[in-house]
Amino acid sequence: MNARLLKYVLLFFCVVSTPLFALAALEFPNLGEPVIIKMTPETVAPGGEVIISAESFLVDLDRSAILWLVDGKPAEGASNKKTFKTKAGALGSEKIVSFISEDSSGTRSESEIVLRPVELELLWESDSYTPPLYSGRAMNSPGSNMIAHAIVRFVRANGATVPEGDIVYTWSFNGRVFGSASGRGHTTIKIPISGLYGDDIVSVDAVSLDGLFRATMNARAPSYEPFLVMFPYKPLFGIDYNNAVSNTAALPGREEGFAVIPYFSRSSSPRDRGLTYHWTIGGVDVPTDAITPFLITLALGDQSAGVTSLEVLLENSYNILQTVRRSWNITLGVTDYGLRDTLFTPSTEVL
Repeated sequence: MNARLLKYVLLFFCVVSTPLFALAALEFPNLGEPVIIKMTPETVAPGGEVIISAESFLVDLDRSAILWLVDGKPAEGASNKKTFKTKAGALGSEKIVSFISEDSSGTRSESEIVLRPVELELLWESDSYTPPLYSGRAMNSPGSNMIAHAIVRFVRANGATVPEGDIVYTWSFNGRVFGSASGRGHTTIKIPISGLYGDDIVSVDAVSLDGLFRATMNARAPSYEPFLVMFPYKPLFGIDYNNAVSNTAALPGREEGFAVIPYFSRSSSPRDRGLTYHWTIGGVDVPTDAITPFLITLALGDQSAGVTSLEVLLENSYNILQTVRRSWNITLGVTDYGLRDTLFTPSTEVL
């Protein structure tokens, strides 16, 4: 092939090349295109910064004159550079980025992308147990299920929002695609946690049916071993969730009730039939109430004051990995008011 024929072939590629459209690094490159435009990151929020770069296996960009245009105007500081930075507009806006190059022989290459900023929130929590008034996230634990939900906002230039039913969601967990949970309008996924303690990665890729919008996000979801927290309990007032009993507590009463709550356990409540409580007081096994096995009462008897160890072993029939044990040293009948400062620890410091 002589030089003139090669020149015409390259010109043919440039003429028939279809412009490349993308949303925040959404790329559908035609392998016949001389220049491929890439964007980082893949998902750009409104007003977010994006790096745009040009690559080619057919054109020597290092020896070509390069011009970048943003909405028809030259991009500042991008002349003769293969990479430059710009910012996405507001949600629902479109920003056209054009690439033009010309080599020493006069061969011209062009490509174009359209920046359409998107918003994506990836929320997750576990169905593990947390008590009332708990303001944190229910964490994953072996045997529980993680529930992830994607909130996607694709807004067109005319202000219309792409409905969830017109978006295809692809869900992945630790690199494995969940095909059965993916699909059109599948905004939520429920994933069983079967492994030991550690971190899991849940990912979602959302693409509009017309391919103009795309958003991708990952979330790291750690798993925890369930743990026990003990709270004061009064028959008339119930469980005092505002104060957690510390490992060593001194109380003025001669009789005190306590409730043990299994945080992040695979259960529906502390009285779940799948939970078995084994209590010991001073090393001696004590029976539990069949209806409220998570409650226990300590009493002094004839003594004016006394200290004892209180221990509970919790077994979970749903998952043997959720066996957990904890102990406390409890003193009753304390008359020195100053010691009352050590009665309880705020529950937020224990969790």
